[in-house]
Amino acid sequence: MVIYIEYALFENFLFDSVLLFLALKAAKENVRPFKVGLAAVMGAVFAVVFPLLRLSVFGALVLKTSVGFLLCLIAFGNIKTKKDRGRYALTTFFFFTFTFLFGGVLLGVTQDFFKNKVPSVFVMTAFAILTVLTSVFIQKLYQKRRLQRFIYPCTVFYGENIIKVDAFLDSGNRAQKNGLPVCFLSLDTLYELRKEEIWHKGEGQVCDEIEIHTLGGVKKLPIYQGEIVLKKSVGEERKKVYLAPATNMVCREYSMILSAYVLEETGEK
Repeated sequence: MVIYIEYALFENFLFDSVLLFLALKAAKENVRPFKVGLAAVMGAVFAVVFPLLRLSVFGALVLKTSVGFLLCLIAFGNIKTKKDRGRYALTTFFFFTFTFLFGGVLLGVTQDFFKNKVPSVFVMTAFAILTVLTSVFIQKLYQKRRLQRFIYPCTVFYGENIIKVDAFLDSGNRAQKNGLPVCFLSLDTLYELRKEEIWHKGEGQVCDEIEIHTLGGVKKLPIYQGEIVLKKSVGEERKKVYLAPATNMVCREYSMILSAYVLEETGEK
């Protein structure tokens, strides 16, 4: 079996670079290309030299683990505070997690499809696909986490009807009418609040209208006066608002968009 050292160095350099990059991104740390490259070079050299060493199973495991910690330390940079130690530990955790994940998936796939030597092109392609999928997963995970910070349990009152929803606080929603904030409800949620009114009065009574400026132009939406109780750490307060239908509610993690004025009225910043 012939092994080309330059190919082995390049492949391992590439793999370690990507794994360190993903680990730093997952830990929300700055990626410093020079430090990542330096760590990847050391990892590539170690990967080529390691098979030549005569070690016990335990010794080999300890050495590979120690090198993994060292690579993460080089890519992470200086550790000065307790917070830095925690972020470094998190980066190391993600590095080993992604290493085992990528290694396990690649090994499982190649063993199923190839009995002898695995083509390098296939390995590189599979690694690239895993990298893209992992990057997208990390991005979506943190997007969801950021979104959850602005979602509050909310109770909506309209006449005698009450409904509980998850509401998203949108700092860009500055809609007001007659000095009251305008909140937007998904069509199905608004229907649940008004269905008895609709049954008894046809389409029900429109309280007023509001003009909304969108990329598609100006839209006029009906609004209905109601009240909400927003559960927050500072307490709960029942306040009057206008309710409007949200025709383009695309996110299903919440069914109501709050006005920024809902919090400003309480003096909360």
